[in-house]
Amino acid sequence: MDKLLDTLKSNDILVEMFGYNMTLFNFYKVVGRKNRTIKLVELNKNVVATKGFMQFQVKPVNKTSYLTREIITKRFNKYDNICIDNKILFRYNPSVEYIENHAD
Repeated sequence: MDKLLDTLKSNDILVEMFGYNMTLFNFYKVVGRKNRTIKLVELNKNVVATKGFMQFQVKPVNKTSYLTREIITKRFNKYDNICIDNKILFRYNPSVEYIENHAD
C-alpha cells in the first residue's frame, strides 16, 4: 500500500472520521503541497442515502463546494500521518460507503 506522504497531491480528497458515541466524517481537499506541508480546505458533504435509524451515507458534494474558504495548513507528523485535532486523515475512496451514525 502506498504511503500517503509519497503519493498525496493537489486536488486529492482526505477524510476525517471522529465521534465518541456517534460516527461522523469531514472531507478535505488538498489545495497545495510543499514537501511535508499541505494546505487543505474543508468540503461540503451530502447525504446520498439513509441506511437505517439515524444512519446516513455521506460523500463530498464535489471538489469545488467548500464548507469554508479557510485554508488549513498541516504537516506530516513523524509517523507520516496528517492529523487535525488529533484525528488522522486518510485518503478518500469513492467506492467506500461512509456511514454516519447520529444515534447516541
